[in-house]
Order: sequence, then structure tokens, then C-alpha cells
Amino acid sequence: MIRLLLPLALLATQAPTIALSPAEGAKSVHTTELKITLPAFDITINSTGTSTFSKVTDAGFEVEEVISDVKVVAGGQELSPAVNPVKVTMGKDGTIKSMAGGVEGANQALTYILFRFVPTPAETGKTTTVELKGNGSDIPDQKVESTYIGPKKVDAGEGFEFKQKTTANELVVDTDYVVKADGTILEATTKFTGLPVPAAGGSADGTGTMKLKP
Repeated sequence: MIRLLLPLALLATQAPTIALSPAEGAKSVHTTELKITLPAFDITINSTGTSTFSKVTDAGFEVEEVISDVKVVAGGQELSPAVNPVKVTMGKDGTIKSMAGGVEGANQALTYILFRFVPTPAETGKTTTVELKGNGSDIPDQKVESTYIGPKKVDAGEGFEFKQKTTANELVVDTDYVVKADGTILEATTKFTGLPVPAAGGSADGTGTMKLKP
């Protein structure tokens, strides 16, 4: 009996395999809230992002994110910024290969990094360091330190929890992710410092949340 149960016990303790593996044509909808602190005033941004995945290959995929229901409050005043669809070419390792769209004048790549999950081995308590190359201009090189915490259930479903610290030039991002096996983010909470905000003439610190809509 023990010999029969042993394989089942080993199977239960095996580390899950997490990968960025969206299906062709798949869609996901997330709500996002960012609270940003600048020297002169604070900004709160609420929005809904609908992502559509295409051109999926073994090397990567493309994703177009349409931003809607945008509400921005800056210094107590409500604004209505124009937000173009964000188009990203992504490697299966989490590398941002190209990016276009978003808010004019903003570094969209650095903003995208706030909630960009990088797949790493799901071994409990193990920290893996990954170096991702930029393009030498608007996408900087990034260092990602990822620690797998374990299975976790959230409102959007059951997933796997990772804590990831991403450093890109002056930007430092600490994000707690709960993801599905295919890399879909069920829930994420982030804290960041050093986010460039050229329009404000400096950088910002802040916090944020992202949740998958059913």
C-alpha cells in the first residue's frame, strides 16, 4: 500500500509549470487602480484593460490592450486623457520586444512593467534572478528577482503566488502576483519607486492593484 501511495504523494509535491502561453485569439479583462505620488500632487488612475492575444508562436506573441473606463484624478481635479490601444510584442520569457500606443508623452514600457509577470521556476521559497534585455531606447534592461510562494485562491480563482522585484534604471517595482498556469494574472498588488513622469518633470512613487474580471 505504501508503495502505491508514494507516487501520488510525490505527484502532489511536484512544482507546477508556469509559462506565458496564451491561446491564439484569447482575451482577458482586468481592472486596474494606480495611486501615484509626485512632489507637487497625487494622482489616482482607475481603468479597465481588455487584452487580445495574437501571432502566438513558441518564441512569443503579440497583445493589444484596449483601455476603457479611464478615470484620472490629479491634485483633486478629474481629467479625461486620451489613451490609445497599447500594442506589445512579448517573448515567452517576459521580454518586451516592442511597444506602441498608450498615453502620449508617457514611457509606456515602464508603466507596463508594473504588472508584467515573468515566468520562473515554481519551487517554494526559491528565488530566481532573470536578466531581460531592452532595446537601447524606450525599453531599458531589466533585472527580475522572482520568488515562488505557493498555491493561492483569490476572488478570480485558484492560482500560484509569486513575489517579483523588477529593477529598470531608477525604477524599482515590487509586485505580488497570483497567476494561472498559462501566465494569466488573476490578481496583482504592486509598490514602486522611481517611475519617470516627464510631463511632471520628475519621477513618482506609488502603489497599484490589478484584478481579472470573470
